[in-house]
Amino acid sequence: MKISCAAGRILGLLAIIALVGCSEQSVRQEQPKVIVDAAADGLGMQREGRYQAAAQAFLVLAESATVPTEARRFRALAVSAYLDAGQYDDAATWSFVAPDALPATPPVNALELLNRARLEFESGDAGVAATDLEAIEIRMLSAYHRARANELRAVIAARNGDPLTAARLRLALDADLGSAATRQANHHALWDLLLQLSADQRSELIDSAAPQVDGWLELVDIARATLFDNLAFNNAVTTWQARYPDHPASISMPPYLNQFSQRLSRVPGRIALLLPYSGQFAEYAAAIRDGVMTAWFASPSDTPRPVVRNYNVSADDIAQAYEQAVADGAEVIIGPLEKPAVDRLLDLYSEFAVPTLTLNLASPDALTGLPRTRPNLFQFALSPEAEAAAVAEHVWQDGFGRVLLLTPDNAWGRRMEETYTREVPALGGEVLEVVRYQSTPDQYADAIERGLNIDSGARRVSLLRQILQTQFFTEDRRRTDVEAIILAGFPGDARQLLPQLRFQRAESIPVYASSHVFSGTVDRNSDQDLDGLVIGDMPWLLRERNLPVYGAVERNWRERANFFRGMFAFGIDAFNLSLRLGRLRLQPGSSYNGVSGDLSIAPNGIVSRQLGWARFVNGIPIPLPRAIEAPVIRPALTVN
Repeated sequence: MKISCAAGRILGLLAIIALVGCSEQSVRQEQPKVIVDAAADGLGMQREGRYQAAAQAFLVLAESATVPTEARRFRALAVSAYLDAGQYDDAATWSFVAPDALPATPPVNALELLNRARLEFESGDAGVAATDLEAIEIRMLSAYHRARANELRAVIAARNGDPLTAARLRLALDADLGSAATRQANHHALWDLLLQLSADQRSELIDSAAPQVDGWLELVDIARATLFDNLAFNNAVTTWQARYPDHPASISMPPYLNQFSQRLSRVPGRIALLLPYSGQFAEYAAAIRDGVMTAWFASPSDTPRPVVRNYNVSADDIAQAYEQAVADGAEVIIGPLEKPAVDRLLDLYSEFAVPTLTLNLASPDALTGLPRTRPNLFQFALSPEAEAAAVAEHVWQDGFGRVLLLTPDNAWGRRMEETYTREVPALGGEVLEVVRYQSTPDQYADAIERGLNIDSGARRVSLLRQILQTQFFTEDRRRTDVEAIILAGFPGDARQLLPQLRFQRAESIPVYASSHVFSGTVDRNSDQDLDGLVIGDMPWLLRERNLPVYGAVERNWRERANFFRGMFAFGIDAFNLSLRLGRLRLQPGSSYNGVSGDLSIAPNGIVSRQLGWARFVNGIPIPLPRAIEAPVIRPALTVN
């Protein structure tokens, strides 16, 4: 094993003791002081960030210790230093060198439990690590190791979507951190957490009287107001530093934020587009690329336009392509599109080198045990589940609480059913019944009869005829408790189900659907049976806004646009979002009026999309006036 100079010095001290002879009483009396001095050297190295040297020094002390409890203490300290160095194999090896054979004091027990929690966390067992952290008697730890315990608690809280708890912990542990590097890293992590806080969480943090919280939150407000104007930002920070001369962020944060401000104050020079141009998603990728270039050509000619470079990627080579794009000078990355590629990126990087806008959401399995929020990571997706949640909210805002749900009897229908049956009750409504249908004419009619309870009435009449042995005429009566119908399906389904509702005299019941029932192309003849249906869809497809990009797409990509209209809009918004990621994330409540919807970025970096709404009249979707607070597409966790 290679021994550092510092560890060699400690070994030398212990060797001197051995050479003099342990039988001499005077030497035995001096030995504890030498060990104390050597231990202090090791702790000093650890606090300074010289972790490997500290670990080696503690192992030397452990091997030389004559008191069993001290041998176990030094071994635990060595494991702690290896963990700090990121040498998890060495830490694990020394953790299991017969620790139970030596007696331990309460402080050593606490440190060993912390070491175990850190190892468990690194192996992916965040839940077990959290349990062990709760069992630690925190007062038994030194200030340095108490900071490590609170830091791990903060990381776990952040991964569990609790930025308030994580921020409190990071504020509390800051004073116990040793080196300038660890304190700076804590400040950067704390900054990201403070940006995620809601207004209520900010108030709660202020009320908790956390250390230095007023100065931190004032700096956040300054950044949100001025970060996009580098001169104004620097002037405001100078004033802030005069107000808080002794604040821990006064030295570490201004240079870091100034670099960020400089990036936000200009258009990125290079954008990398990482898409699957070969394989089953090639046509979708091409449509997204064409949408990106449509937005590029439509951007003002008097402002700098970034260079856009394309990379053909798959889940297998996404890591290599991403690294290559960064090496090529990309300042923003758009993509990947395929979910496995997104999962792979999140598995590889805890932090992203440049702002990265993925065009899908990571799958829930890929996020297990991993932080959902990553610096520089943004996720943008066209999610069926997210649209379903927006439809449920729109129905509720229109005043309808008791709904009948019609879904296709297939895997996609089950996904939509799961979303609606979760979202409607969460809003305060009730799904009276879920009716699954097969996509055949007779099954459409059967589904409507079952949903309106007409089939049960017919069975009762048939039974009465058999009992009374007589013929008589009846009029079908439908159920009266349904306030609205939510239809999950596609254009062919809607064109069959709506006439069946009218045939059963249920035309007075309002019907709502997501964008999937509209082909995206106005077709009066085919869609005349959809009259009265309310849908949520992209403003792009509803022609809600008179945008110049419509004409550009029709002129340059008419054929592809007819089949992939939604993907074109997706690409247009991806490009325009890529120029605004920092601003939208930094300013909660701000949004960008995109062609796929009004777009905003949640604190976790996921893009939320506010739909446009329309009602079919004479086979044409006519945009409805926007509500003051229109439903927002919240991020969903399962997207194809």
